[in-house]
Amino acid sequence: LFDLKAFRRLPLRDMKGQAIPQSLDPHIWLDPNNAIGIAYAIAAVRSKQFPKHAAEYQQNAQRFAQQLRAVVVAEKPISPRDYWAYHDAYQYLEKALNLKFAGALTADAHLPPSIGQLVWLKQHRPHANAVCLFAERQPNTALLTKLQPIEYYPIDEVMAQSTNFIQGWQVLARRLKQCGR
Repeated sequence: LFDLKAFRRLPLRDMKGQAIPQSLDPHIWLDPNNAIGIAYAIAAVRSKQFPKHAAEYQQNAQRFAQQLRAVVVAEKPISPRDYWAYHDAYQYLEKALNLKFAGALTADAHLPPSIGQLVWLKQHRPHANAVCLFAERQPNTALLTKLQPIEYYPIDEVMAQSTNFIQGWQVLARRLKQCGR
């Protein structure tokens, strides 16, 4: 998928939001337009494998595209929301959900944040109100205390609890929208 020109590909960003040259953020499926493109790519491959079902594959891709577009329109917040991420994994959602990345705690989800990065985040806090922190797992209490005021929101970026992509994307979007209300 990364080699196909049909998809919007973004570079990885450092913890301060700067693009890292010659890199690729692998979370491409989170962009709704990429997800639709992936559905059509799968339909094209399956159509070649099983030509007698080609029309059905195309209809399924069209239905998927219509349903996902409707969910995206329904879930887009009116005003932009600043957020922090434990690690930068949500940039493909930013345009669709009107999110504004304000920094990450760490470059790698498996590594703890450095004191220097915590200081930088506090110095560059987007506003005095609680900042939304999106993370795949619960950060320790001491870390959350250092970042106060903060609203922690657990996020399932791989949609493991979902039965289908559209439902998973909608749950993810609603979770992200809860923060900052």
